[in-house]
Amino acid sequence: MAAALHLGLLSKDRIPNETELLAVPYFDKTTNADFGSIRFMGKDEYNNEVYVLGKKNMGDRYSRLLQGVAKILGEEEQLLVVNCMNRVNTFMKLGGFSSRKMGLVSLGRPVVVRGSRKAFLELVNLVEITRLRALQMV
Repeated sequence: MAAALHLGLLSKDRIPNETELLAVPYFDKTTNADFGSIRFMGKDEYNNEVYVLGKKNMGDRYSRLLQGVAKILGEEEQLLVVNCMNRVNTFMKLGGFSSRKMGLVSLGRPVVVRGSRKAFLELVNLVEITRLRALQMV
């Protein structure tokens, strides 16, 4: 959702409905095989490429790995890693687990949608903070 907000795929002005959330690429569609995969979401208005990465239980270790690789390649100024997990609430975790891990989509999806809607304004805030950080990098 944060990447979708950053890219303008979701409006920051109002909490999206279920249909709008389900239209977001990868929303409640990830599998175990997707964890650790870097997936392209699109380019923002400044032509920055935006990616998402499911880190599962890797936490900041995966972020440090990416930053280390970027530094080795001399591209550390081109990478801004944003951890959204502190904005993920219990409903999102429970719904995502039920829907994706247990395969109970009809049970889990409404829960993850409810949690996502509840966390929406926190994610908007995170996106705005990230945009300010990105401007300072220029």
